[in-house]
Amino acid sequence: MLLFLAGGPRGSELVKTRYEDTGRALEEHFVVVNWDQPGAGKSWNAMNTDDLTPEVYREHALELTNELRERFDEEKIYVLGDSWGSALGLWLVDEHPELFHAYIGADQMVAFVENDLMMYESALDHARDTGDDAAVHRLKDNGPPPYYDDPTLQFMPMSMETTEAMGPWDVRGHNMAIDNPLAPEYGFIDTLGQVWALYSTFNEVYPQLYKVDFREDVTDLEIPVYFLASRHDLNAFQTLTEDYYEGLEAPHKEFHWFEKSGHNVVTEQPEELERVLVERVLKQTYAGR
Repeated sequence: MLLFLAGGPRGSELVKTRYEDTGRALEEHFVVVNWDQPGAGKSWNAMNTDDLTPEVYREHALELTNELRERFDEEKIYVLGDSWGSALGLWLVDEHPELFHAYIGADQMVAFVENDLMMYESALDHARDTGDDAAVHRLKDNGPPPYYDDPTLQFMPMSMETTEAMGPWDVRGHNMAIDNPLAPEYGFIDTLGQVWALYSTFNEVYPQLYKVDFREDVTDLEIPVYFLASRHDLNAFQTLTEDYYEGLEAPHKEFHWFEKSGHNVVTEQPEELERVLVERVLKQTYAGR
């Protein structure tokens, strides 16, 4: 049983994990549970946006975990967190290690302010290198993060530049905003709601993450940990994950580079994803029994 925690906070990855190769890589070996978190996907209006906090997400993730354990008669499950979902996943396994076989962090987020400052510099470098003076002007007008006035709109110019810079490595990631609303799970109202959620949820939740630095907040875990790192990631800087990995105490830990990925380990290299999950994660679990 694998609980998949999508990126965001505002994102749904139902489509992302249904790509043919990715779905096969995951579902050959796990029952995969996708969760549209509050303020995202079909849950875009599940809660008042003003009430969304990291603590709320953690409470709901715990409730879902226990529901899955009971429904499928499993003492423990696996959790795979992607980007923002990797932050949520770390909190979850840190607070409730007895419920999980292992934690898998894809494009792990570590320290949000430090990460976003690096993202800002990368965006400026790309805009300058491509001669896009208008983008340079927009970025300088916004200034470096953290952003509190209108985080979604302030973050967007930076994100657009890094997405373009990761282009050769992050092809599937480019299409998510288009693919998700067209997925069969979503009706017309859901599609409209998602567009609003992309703005409002991020605006509410993301500034609350600026205080997070897992190098100080979560320094030891009681279960095996696996980090899956995109070599060309300019959204979640995996040099920070390497730093975190070095100081993290865990009964077993592994760090795996995905050499042909941008900010999309789960979809860009499905064969490598399957290899790590089967040969490392599952094998280590059963070896430890």
